[in-house]
Amino acid sequence: ICLAIGDGGNDVSMLQQAHVGIGIKGPEGSQAARAADFAVPQFRCIERLLLIHGRYSLLRNTKVIYQFFYKNVATFMTCVWYAFVSGASGMPLYSSWSMLLYNTVYTSLPSLCLGLFEKDLQEHIVLSNPQVYRSHKKLKSRPLFHWVTNAIFHSLIIYFGCLMIMQEPAYTSWGYTNDLQIFGQFVLFISIHVVQSKILLETGHWVIWTFVAFLISILSFYTMEIVLSICFPSSELYQIFTTLLSTPRVWLTLLLAIPACLVCDVSFKYFNRSTWPEYWHILQEQYRHPNLSTDIVKPYSDSNTVPLLEDDLEYELK
Repeated sequence: ICLAIGDGGNDVSMLQQAHVGIGIKGPEGSQAARAADFAVPQFRCIERLLLIHGRYSLLRNTKVIYQFFYKNVATFMTCVWYAFVSGASGMPLYSSWSMLLYNTVYTSLPSLCLGLFEKDLQEHIVLSNPQVYRSHKKLKSRPLFHWVTNAIFHSLIIYFGCLMIMQEPAYTSWGYTNDLQIFGQFVLFISIHVVQSKILLETGHWVIWTFVAFLISILSFYTMEIVLSICFPSSELYQIFTTLLSTPRVWLTLLLAIPACLVCDVSFKYFNRSTWPEYWHILQEQYRHPNLSTDIVKPYSDSNTVPLLEDDLEYELK
């Protein structure tokens, strides 16, 4: 990718031909600033534009893409497992209202906050360690494959765990029997909570709006499903969700499903961070616990080293 920087009218063609053009508005006028993709008042602002805004933008876009794949695969792969169990009958597992509201209401705000506020390092850490820009988190096929595989694994646990719980013909104390709508709402109920918990686990920077977004998402799910279950007698979801909420085994399944799905994720993150730490992991520990001996001191020596950057530079930990 080519980055062009100019401050005069003679730089306009260069800024337009480059992939990204930065125009500096100065004594030579504002022609370059008007023709560029980004305009800055002084040359020193380019440092913050690249190291802070550019790096954070790439990180946020990458994580949002990963979690979009995850949340849709984890929830709707259960429909594939249902097709195998039902003999490919063609009946949808979820109601049309649930599929419509899933991405637009139930899980949209956490994704929005992830794309707006996510950070792996504070700004002053990035500015004081500019070499971290070279190890930026760009979109790669290997992490994407890991997220999709993880989502398929979670969908297996969710679907077949719910199927085992629903084996009995009557699952309430007053003998309410199972049917497709009840089972579909049960699977959706577990999937929503598992997906939200996974996004919580992957969120690295928490602000007040993050808590508000997750709270609104969960409340909107309960509110919309209860409204559909009470206020529309002609709906296929009439009295389905309220019956689920009054069933103890549903809540017990929820308490078991979230740890069952996320225990491997937590273990992998801990093992990966402690065994093969990335550069930003070391910086996080260094600034989070300044008394610990995790300072980066000098390039490669003949002791224990950890590869940090893409050009095979290695740094030694005290």
